[in-house]
Amino acid sequence: MPLVYQDFTGSPDDARRLVSDHREAIWLAVGGAGSIGWYDDQAALIARQPLSGPGVGAPIELTPTSRPVDPSAPLAVEHGVVALRWFEVAPGAFGEFVELSTEAWPVFESVNDATVLGLFRADADGPDLTVALLATRYGSLAEWERSRQTVRATEGEAAEAGRRFQRRRQLTRRSVVRVGRSL
Repeated sequence: MPLVYQDFTGSPDDARRLVSDHREAIWLAVGGAGSIGWYDDQAALIARQPLSGPGVGAPIELTPTSRPVDPSAPLAVEHGVVALRWFEVAPGAFGEFVELSTEAWPVFESVNDATVLGLFRADADGPDLTVALLATRYGSLAEWERSRQTVRATEGEAAEAGRRFQRRRQLTRRSVVRVGRSL
């Protein structure tokens, strides 16, 4: 079951109202106010169907990979922050990208207060790349910052996850992350 990603531009109150009005359709909503990498009037929505209304951007279809297993199931992010990281993956490398991610997550989650919510293939692919979106919940912004050590780990229990993340980085042309609070 595909989901859709949509940007929202409007006041934080308007974003909360939109989320409240469409609670059954929304899988994840992340607000930019007081967050990193966002304008204070931005939010990101991942929904089970396209939403419409003032400030709601065009939908981008998202196809789940290994997570979430069931995108129709309700998702509750009650504390912490959510990182939304977009990747542009080299042509022909998306399968390996997903495999490396999936294999690294159990250790990553065991050594960090983090939960990978979903890794999606976006319909924004071009002829020379595949676009992916990774949504991860962290216990706090400090925990997100600390988790960067796992991504670069070369020894200890996180070393194998670190090697997988480093190989995944080699397959990535570029990436960008925004960290915000769940709405």
